[in-house]
Amino acid sequence: MIAIYILKMVTPSKELHNTQRKSLYELLDENERLQLYSQTKKIFEATKIKLVFNILDDSHLLGQVDIIKDYPNDFEVTLPAVKKEYNAWSNSIITKGI
Repeated sequence: MIAIYILKMVTPSKELHNTQRKSLYELLDENERLQLYSQTKKIFEATKIKLVFNILDDSHLLGQVDIIKDYPNDFEVTLPAVKKEYNAWSNSIITKGI
């Protein structure tokens, strides 16, 4: 998304913005996604910007850290130290962490 919307250096094969909030997996086939990821990595390497991955609690990105390590430029991964959220099912506030 950084390469597409902020740097405006990559044009995806299909429009990504949609009112249904569909994910890349729903919008692009595997080949289109891999091509987009490849183009994005090349742009990050060329621009040498530092990436910061803010990975939230229970995010699917926790399983992708090894892939993130392959990025060619500087990066940082941040994880939550404390999380406090309201649980509507139990009508209570849950705090995780410190």
